[in-house]
Amino acid sequence: MVRYSVTMDDELVRKIDRDSKDLGISRSDWISEVCTTHFPELEGNGISQINPDDSIHFRHNIVDYDETYESFSIDVPEYYNFSFDVVDAWAKRDRNKLAMIWANQQGEEKKYTFRDLSRLSNQVANMLIKYGPGGKGERVLIMLPRVPEWWFFVLGMIKMGVVYCPAPTMLTEQDLKYRINVADIKMVITNEENAHKVDAIFDECPSLVSKFIVDAEREGWISYPVELAYPAPVSSKLVPFHGLEGTKATDPMLIFFTSGGTTGGEPKMVLHDHSYALGHIVTGRFWHDVRSTDLHFTVADTGWGGKSTWGGKLFGQWNEGAAIMVYDIRGGKFNATGLLPIIEKYGGVTTFCVPPHHLPDDDPGGAGEV
Repeated sequence: MVRYSVTMDDELVRKIDRDSKDLGISRSDWISEVCTTHFPELEGNGISQINPDDSIHFRHNIVDYDETYESFSIDVPEYYNFSFDVVDAWAKRDRNKLAMIWANQQGEEKKYTFRDLSRLSNQVANMLIKYGPGGKGERVLIMLPRVPEWWFFVLGMIKMGVVYCPAPTMLTEQDLKYRINVADIKMVITNEENAHKVDAIFDECPSLVSKFIVDAEREGWISYPVELAYPAPVSSKLVPFHGLEGTKATDPMLIFFTSGGTTGGEPKMVLHDHSYALGHIVTGRFWHDVRSTDLHFTVADTGWGGKSTWGGKLFGQWNEGAAIMVYDIRGGKFNATGLLPIIEKYGGVTTFCVPPHHLPDDDPGGAGEV
């Protein structure tokens, strides 16, 4: 697909939109027509011709499928921990390397480097050492919207060898009770908006010991803001503990729950070990075709198991050193056109992952050209 990158001021954008409406075409088609008509030297690529000797830098990660199929393999070591071996490793290699851009519908924006994530996940791990569950294999359910704290806590739990279970915020009290009891969950991590659901079923969940809230203070809950501030900020240097950096690749790391819709009945629990993160080298390198300088944007909720990991929010992209774009969408019906200004603002988005039915009806080609 032909792709052009054009920098435009607001007045030009308005003019293009008026002309596009009059012609009955999308903005991207208007730009493509102008570029191919007035700049034939671009030869349909949107970029000047490069020196053939430099073309290797523009190749896909799979140049020859058969050759890659024969030569590619993943070495699975005896001990492996994604947080230490990937995130912390990138942080040590380049303390300024971008890992995440986060934005919300109110226009707020935050950026995090791999070093930031390393330090913030260390803080979470230290809190888990203090309050538990801190033992390898103990299970924690995390139910948060697309907020940076989801990544801090997931990476911290992986460091601890704690098994995390992502859950969508749309779950009801009964949904939560079922998952907590089936998975033998010891702690729930959530926000103020959803804390009441956990309180309502706490006494019906024998395994549930503690509750962690990330954005408020609430009676009976461990408060992330309080732990960060009082009586002194929790250390961003990881406190030594038994088993530090000692998770085996075969140790359990993650629990997904299926939708239950395909087989009928209740959702089914699926357990993955630490080598699961290594498997997503294939996801990032070959499926999403990302490189260490890329910015990947996935429209997916953190609670939807597979999509929160292989869809492009964690393992695949960070294995390759690429940054991820996170847009915190809350409430209401999904609005595809609302995403286009975000993609335009962060023009460095190189790969975009979205369900087909989320593409704009009035511009089916536009989103696909991002």
